[in-house]
Amino acid sequence: MAYDRYVAICNPLLYNVVMSQKTCFYLMFGSYFMGFSGAVIHTGCVLRLTFCDGNIINHYFCDLLPLLQLSCTSTYVNEVELFIVTGKDIIVPTVIIFASYGFILSSIVKIKSTAGRSKAFSTCSSHIIAVSMFFGSMVLLKS
Repeated sequence: MAYDRYVAICNPLLYNVVMSQKTCFYLMFGSYFMGFSGAVIHTGCVLRLTFCDGNIINHYFCDLLPLLQLSCTSTYVNEVELFIVTGKDIIVPTVIIFASYGFILSSIVKIKSTAGRSKAFSTCSSHIIAVSMFFGSMVLLKS
């Protein structure tokens, strides 16, 4: 969505050419691939663990860290894998979003008319709100 907003504001006349069905497919495939590869890696690492007698998870939903607490074997490899996959899932989209909004802001600053600037900001407002709510909730959960 950030790339879509970037193209719509920075290259509005080329929008239909740049955001072709092929480009949309690649963006969709990339996001599905990242999610699927993370799930496969987590599942593969959990399958190698041995679990003890305790089978009660003291959480509302079965997440990976509470599941690792039930293991009798060392979970060091799983914790490193979790750190790497989670880091990739947070860092890659964040860098793409901030880079695209950096380009968008530099393009908006160059717009002379107030109405044009207002229209450009309104185009991005829904995505900025969604990203702010997502990352804001993550900050509140971690503190």
